[in-house]
Amino acid sequence: MSVSVDDVIRGKYPMLFVSKSWKTAQQDCASLRRTYAYLSQGTRPRKKATQIRDVKRYLRVATLNREGIVVVKQDQPFALSRETTVITRHLLRGILTALHLQLGHPSASQLQKVFGRYFYALDSEKELKEITSACADCAALKQLPRELPEFSTTHQITWRRTNKSRCSTGNAKPCCR
Repeated sequence: MSVSVDDVIRGKYPMLFVSKSWKTAQQDCASLRRTYAYLSQGTRPRKKATQIRDVKRYLRVATLNREGIVVVKQDQPFALSRETTVITRHLLRGILTALHLQLGHPSASQLQKVFGRYFYALDSEKELKEITSACADCAALKQLPRELPEFSTTHQITWRRTNKSRCSTGNAKPCCR
């Protein structure tokens, strides 16, 4: 039984990588470790701290859930809010590639919907575009242009022969042969 992208987006099948072991993976990343420390202590970094750009970006959107995992709450209209797990940058490319292959090479927008339903990562859109554009199977299935341009010199010769105009001398001969 194969799982389609639409089934995962609708929530019909659970995502393969959703587990409780994300806390240890998040502790391996220095930015998420500092984000966890700030969130658990209820503090924020100083405004002059410029070396922690990713930590500040995480703190704008992230919270801690009951298990101590850094998550982002996503509110959807007419539905309950959903917690998406924050993925570290070094795991992002591997997870996106695995999802792309597991779900049968979905397009970038479909993969974004599936990924966004369960996960959150900084600059994930950029990685998504790189993965789908670098996939050899997806590139082979892209549509060809409807009309291929012809690259031939016969059209130029035909045009010149039918283009009859008077030369500067007043003759009614074709100018270009």
